[in-house]
Amino acid sequence: MATEVCCSSGSPSNNSNSGSGSIVTDSGVRNYITGSGKGRGLVLIHDIFGLDIGQTRQFADDLAAKAEATVVMPDLFHGGEAWSLARFPPPDKTEFGNWLSTTANADKAAKAILDQTMPIALLPASDDPDMQKLLEELRDQPFYSRCVHRRYDGVSHGFCAARGDRNDAKQMEKILDARDTLAKFFIDNA
Repeated sequence: MATEVCCSSGSPSNNSNSGSGSIVTDSGVRNYITGSGKGRGLVLIHDIFGLDIGQTRQFADDLAAKAEATVVMPDLFHGGEAWSLARFPPPDKTEFGNWLSTTANADKAAKAILDQTMPIALLPASDDPDMQKLLEELRDQPFYSRCVHRRYDGVSHGFCAARGDRNDAKQMEKILDARDTLAKFFIDNA
């Protein structure tokens, strides 16, 4: 989810790793596809910087391997403009705020979470909003006990994507834990 923390969480980057998957265009939509195809398929949602960020692709690759799945990451901007790393931090907070409110609206994402009819996994970083409260709103749902919430202290918003530094051992430990947590979540809820 894109929130104000996007602007204050440190500098995102692109490590230029193209990943081990491939770009496949289907029905006019670019998709990054990776994994074994062993019967499980996962859809991974990229951040505001889009699907061409090396760290995001590497996370998709890692998740596909750990969950023994095919991971598909569609271009949610449909060829439109992801927020450019070159324009970050945004020189014009008003422009960025307008873009967030239309293109990457956190309130719409929160509503989508509450409209779910299946278990969800929420893995916020230390500077993300407290998502436990959001999860508690699902307490009366029959799938609530299968939901996962895990806060990652010591890393910034976007740590599995553009803000992730895979050369930093402490960050990599958190990235791999997030991968393992998600893989287990998907396997347990298949």
